[in-house]
Amino acid sequence: MVSNIFFKQIKGLIKKTITIKKKKRVETMIEFLYGIQYIMILVILHQTTKSIQPHVIYGTTFNQSSLTTPMLIPFISFDNNSKLIIDRLTAEEPMYHFVEYENEQDLTELFINSDSSLSTNGSTITSIPIFTGVMFNEISLESSVFNYSLVSADIFSDLDSGYSLQLELDLLQSFTELKSGLVMNQNISVIEFPYESSFFNINTVLFIIYLPLFFMYSLQQLIMLIVTEKKERIKEAMKVMGLSEGAYWLSNIIVQITMNLILTILMEIIAYSTGIFTKTNPLMIFIMFLIFSLSLIGIAFLLATFIENPKTAGGVSSIFLLFGISVSAFYQFYIKSRVPSLKYLIFLLSPAAFGEFLNQLSTLESNNLPVTWSSNEFLIPLAFMVLDFILYSLISWYSIQFYQSEYGSSKSFFYFLKSSSSSSSSSSNNDEEKKSIINYQFNNNNEIIDNIGINIKNLKKEFKNSLDNNNNKNNNIIAVDNLTLEIKKDQIFALLGKNGAGKSTTIGMLTGLIPPSSGDATILGMSMTHQMDDIRKHIGLCSQENRLYQQLTCAEHIELFSRIKGLEEEDIPQQVLTSLEEVGLLDQRDQTSTVLSGGQKRRLCLAIAFIGNPDVVFLDECSSGLDVYARHQIWKLLEKKKVGKTIILTTHFMEEAEALAETIAIMTKGKLNCQGSVLELKSKFGLGYNLILTFDNSIGSSSSSSTSSPSGLKKITGIEKPFEKFLFEHFPDCLPMPTNRDLILANREDLELSYSLTQQDNADLSKFFSSLEQLEGEFHIKRISLQMKTLEEIFLKISEDQ
Repeated sequence: MVSNIFFKQIKGLIKKTITIKKKKRVETMIEFLYGIQYIMILVILHQTTKSIQPHVIYGTTFNQSSLTTPMLIPFISFDNNSKLIIDRLTAEEPMYHFVEYENEQDLTELFINSDSSLSTNGSTITSIPIFTGVMFNEISLESSVFNYSLVSADIFSDLDSGYSLQLELDLLQSFTELKSGLVMNQNISVIEFPYESSFFNINTVLFIIYLPLFFMYSLQQLIMLIVTEKKERIKEAMKVMGLSEGAYWLSNIIVQITMNLILTILMEIIAYSTGIFTKTNPLMIFIMFLIFSLSLIGIAFLLATFIENPKTAGGVSSIFLLFGISVSAFYQFYIKSRVPSLKYLIFLLSPAAFGEFLNQLSTLESNNLPVTWSSNEFLIPLAFMVLDFILYSLISWYSIQFYQSEYGSSKSFFYFLKSSSSSSSSSSNNDEEKKSIINYQFNNNNEIIDNIGINIKNLKKEFKNSLDNNNNKNNNIIAVDNLTLEIKKDQIFALLGKNGAGKSTTIGMLTGLIPPSSGDATILGMSMTHQMDDIRKHIGLCSQENRLYQQLTCAEHIELFSRIKGLEEEDIPQQVLTSLEEVGLLDQRDQTSTVLSGGQKRRLCLAIAFIGNPDVVFLDECSSGLDVYARHQIWKLLEKKKVGKTIILTTHFMEEAEALAETIAIMTKGKLNCQGSVLELKSKFGLGYNLILTFDNSIGSSSSSSTSSPSGLKKITGIEKPFEKFLFEHFPDCLPMPTNRDLILANREDLELSYSLTQQDNADLSKFFSSLEQLEGEFHIKRISLQMKTLEEIFLKISEDQ
């Protein structure tokens, strides 16, 4: 059942996003064209630079004239002939500086310990590099044997091999001249094979910079949509109605991947038709671009968690992508040749991993070669981009749980530890807390009270004082102060209070929009702090704000929330008709929320709150902005809907609470002040009726003398005097209204006076009116009306007392 609702929610969210994109045609077209423009720029640059070819370079020639640097040559002599050879070489080539050593061990130590200078015969030869050592093994002029070994020094290991060849040639020449007595003139030249010059491949730069920008605008649109839904609290409203967090993110991934898939196909069509790509398998490029776009979706999720403003989110996402491209270029053109192992850290930025593939792609395509499936430059970036997406998504998911955004609630930083420990070490504490709440739902006879819909116990919410720079908890603002309350099923419960009394904060905690500082509540027997996800499957919410999509019509809103609530697809059309008809919006079913009046928006939010027939409905000032007729229509709807439900209503219209609510609670300064029915509250605060009488003043006395009433107040004599005496005999504690004196002094023909009666038994009232009926003519009374005092008067009295 859960999985079925999960997929229905995904379907509803996907349809919602597609509908919005269809209605925002300009932005959707730009999303495609913005990426295409980078491909077109790449095509133009590729076409204008592809004729630049590397030229052929013939290698440098080495000969004896190339010996321009003095070289120190240590040697080990074999016999006198070897010294004759050395003398002949020194005379013919002044660049050679030979130094004799006794044995091979001394020669080895020279190479190990010596620097570029060497001391001999008390003199120092400075700044002459040690070149190659010569060990003469056997020399025989008679047998033409010339056996020697060369020992190469590290300092010349990277130099041209022509130096070593020249020394060997000179040694052989000296031996030959010594044996034959002839002067020989030999020379050697070393010429490299011709090769193509290395050149800077412009495509490498273009690919690394332009191709990652292909998805930049779609990244901006995605993150702005997510942040907008968070800022306008639409996402939280959907979560209150039962939306799964996973369904929300998965729907965004599906829609964005679909958009990116279309973009990638368009890119490949252009790239292959213009010759940017020719050899590499199109499927490989398709996979790499799609996986890169998936990693960017992960980046959007991550950044959206910490950013509250949509425009800021769009800008930050662009900066992040450009930063990733910069790191990619820096790695390819500088770090890679020096510290290649850094790639395992740098590739955690998906643009850098993507850049590795693009670098290989540009290099091989420039040489008419394909990137192979087994290439590390394909497999490693692919693996890292998949890893990056998983990493970004996990960080996002975790951050959503603990990050205290301005919009929505949060958990502890170590919530996963608490979650696991609740089943082990902390389970006893949680069980005790739950048990204390459950016990609160038993009556004195220890019988379960099964008609309790919501049971609140010691609920508290503190907010940090923004003016307190010292973070002193004693200066925190207490919005709700240890609220304890029972709300029964099958009734409308009105929660009243002045602005700032804590009504909306209480509803926010009960619906999971605001985390409580302490305390708990059970809704339908489920703990608010431990089972909010389960609770939300059974509740509806009409919040103070109109949390609606600007682009969706009334009908589309009902369809969306119907799928979130898990309604069957065939039942949704009827739900649309029923919901809109109940709130009088059937004629506006195809109107977007932007053209609706404030009152119509409130009615649409009210219709959404009752979708799916929830067991508990929270209505936070649902009738604000409605005209009198519409308000009364809503009253009739609530009376009809309350059967089988617990409805919590907050309102500033006292007559609305008096007309609808079976139970009323009044909050002041975050605390529960009083609770009961209207009659109970009136009785508690000594409020009962207003007695209003109209006297025929044209035949009454005009005396201005005064007497005292039994209540001790001064009364002006006149036509009202006999009546007041009669009234005080029946109701000694009644009070004349303050306006009476001014009305008497006005001396009008019809004198209308009002008196306040405390709550009286019906028998007392019947006896009073029976007596008054017999004396009506004597008191010159023209009209009598008895009005029950209003809830507003109770509210004002409580407010004044506070």
